[in-house]
Amino acid sequence: MIKRSFLVLPVFAAALLTCLTTGPACFAASEGSANQNNRVVLTGEVSSKARPEFDQGPTQPATQMSGMILLLKMDPQKQEQLDQLIAEQQDSSSANYHKWLTPAEFGRRFGRSSADIAVVKSWLTSQGLKVDSVSNSCTMINFSGTAAAIDRAFQAHMHDYLVNGRLHHANSVAPSIPGDIADLVTGPASLSDFRRKPAHSPARPLATGAAKPAYTSGGSYSLSPGDFAAIYDVNKIYNSLGYTGKGVTIAVTGQAPADSAMWKEFRTTFGLPSNTVNVIVAGSKTPYDDGNGDQEESDLDVEWAGAVAPGATIDFVTASVDAGGVDTANEYVVDNDLAPILACSYDSCELSMGSSNPYTTLWEQAASEGITVFVASGDNGAYDCTDNQGNPIEGVNGMASSPYDVAVGGTSLSDSSQYWSSTNSSTDVSALSSIPEIPEVAWNDFVISGYTNLEASGGGASSYYSKPSWQVCTGVPSDSRRDLPDISLNSDPDGVGYLVYTCDDDSSACATNSYGQYIFGGTSCATPAFAGIMALIVQSLDGKWQGNANTTFYQLGQAQYDSSSATTKIFNDITSGTNGFVGNGYNLPGYSCTIGYDQVTGLGSVDATNLLLAYQQATGLWAGAVDLGNGWKYLSWFGYFNTSASPWIYHNSLGWLYPMGTSPDNIWFWDARTNSFLWTSQTEFPYLYSTSYGAWLYYQEWSSNPCYFYNTGTKSWVTD
Repeated sequence: MIKRSFLVLPVFAAALLTCLTTGPACFAASEGSANQNNRVVLTGEVSSKARPEFDQGPTQPATQMSGMILLLKMDPQKQEQLDQLIAEQQDSSSANYHKWLTPAEFGRRFGRSSADIAVVKSWLTSQGLKVDSVSNSCTMINFSGTAAAIDRAFQAHMHDYLVNGRLHHANSVAPSIPGDIADLVTGPASLSDFRRKPAHSPARPLATGAAKPAYTSGGSYSLSPGDFAAIYDVNKIYNSLGYTGKGVTIAVTGQAPADSAMWKEFRTTFGLPSNTVNVIVAGSKTPYDDGNGDQEESDLDVEWAGAVAPGATIDFVTASVDAGGVDTANEYVVDNDLAPILACSYDSCELSMGSSNPYTTLWEQAASEGITVFVASGDNGAYDCTDNQGNPIEGVNGMASSPYDVAVGGTSLSDSSQYWSSTNSSTDVSALSSIPEIPEVAWNDFVISGYTNLEASGGGASSYYSKPSWQVCTGVPSDSRRDLPDISLNSDPDGVGYLVYTCDDDSSACATNSYGQYIFGGTSCATPAFAGIMALIVQSLDGKWQGNANTTFYQLGQAQYDSSSATTKIFNDITSGTNGFVGNGYNLPGYSCTIGYDQVTGLGSVDATNLLLAYQQATGLWAGAVDLGNGWKYLSWFGYFNTSASPWIYHNSLGWLYPMGTSPDNIWFWDARTNSFLWTSQTEFPYLYSTSYGAWLYYQEWSSNPCYFYNTGTKSWVTD
């Protein structure tokens, strides 16, 4: 604490006092002041849309801009400590396993100090900019101000650009910061109002009078929640295991107003239980629909996250595009530790985001808090970026390329009539098959559209992030880079698109007669759907937050693809298709699907039931088990057992057991030999409580055929 005195405080001390009394509790001091003469230019910070042919000249100096984020640079030593902690949080043998941080704890341990933040705040205000808030994590400062102040602070040369009939403000050159604060500041996340783009395809309406989800006028089928549950084996989770996502919250982020009437209509139409969506507006401005596809995106995401996890709580967190948009919404979720699962279906070229990519730190913070983040991998195949002339160039979605989120790619389901009924069941289901019986290939709309639409599953190698230690599996390239995507689900609007209640009016605010039922595709459909599957998994684990799920997904993928004897298929391996565009004058080769992992569909799509059961074993009951191959595992307290016939296990002494439970501290077994329930835990074993005997049994370890137990009630030995 700094005590007040009756002396006149110097400027630096006054700024420090302001931070300590109004900002978050960040610790450990260092000093510095900003010298405007020595500047550091930031790389990759100019939008690809800020092109000369769109340039309308300098922005009016008085033009107000808000929702900007200044990223604070993490101390290198603290960065190493954070990386180590997150690795330990996913290591079942570590004392830090699944011990998540709060945002305030993150700030105290890894954020910038109060003194550092005071220096940066003082510099911002000295340039005429307004500090709106400091994140609880002490890693971001939200600020606003005029174009003139932005020019003065960052020497950004703010210009106006007319793109697709809309006027935007953006920096025309790479911004710079004073060298004296370069050790404290990474840079501004964005100085333009070019928003992140929704990762969905253009909507197409259902044919008039068409049954849901039977044939449409285009001759394709459309996907209802019941179809999805049948195709990806979710019904067993609902009906046999009893999980619906109840008690689990999914945060869906966007940059449009709430559309509660459409969300209610969607759930009513498809027989989903009534479930009011919580709407949270982040930032200082009210979101509005300006016809840029954001309303459709928000409706799609909210409806389909709740469709797959019908019992889950959905928090729709939104921010106006004039107040940082989806960046502000994502920051709100993470910095308030809002939910165990976050779904974001937006896209931005990684190359254009440059070194000041806010998701470098934000998603790592999310992982440390136990939040599982799903982000669309993008809809432009291997070409998520454009050059200064607007030509496609290789690149990935910078919002999804961090090692701390799950990047969701896209597949295409066969719409051949042999897999679909021409009419619906009483529950609006027309799917006759599930994967892998129904063929599934990589989503690529280029050929289907007659070689015109450059739309396909986003994937490739990050230009900024190194290969994370968990990204190991058959097919993963030896490129030392973080590769995308991680997993995939159906995303093809022209094959079997997703049914969505929304407005389809991209010219302006939505007119009443534009509301209705439409068909969508894109990786933004797969993203909330997978978030729904994750909610079912989290519920099955007693609501325990999981953090970066990729650490488990790849472990399971490696076990399946690296073993020829794996009998339980978790992932549907997609081995056909590419995400390139070659033909009709285009020569943009992409990546090809292959056995195991590939940069088109990742590990593949999933059998949701098998994924849930395997995830339980990997992170719950059998966390820390040594994998011996061919389904055999070893735990020091439990012995040798085989999981190839999951959910049944074969214990080398106890024989066939059906385990129930989510952690080694609480395990029920159905014993096939005694036809009774047995209860034990890691601390109690080899004592097991038998419901048939009504007593504790002491298992004579390594006895088998028969097994010997000491009945502590009758004080006698028994066999099975």
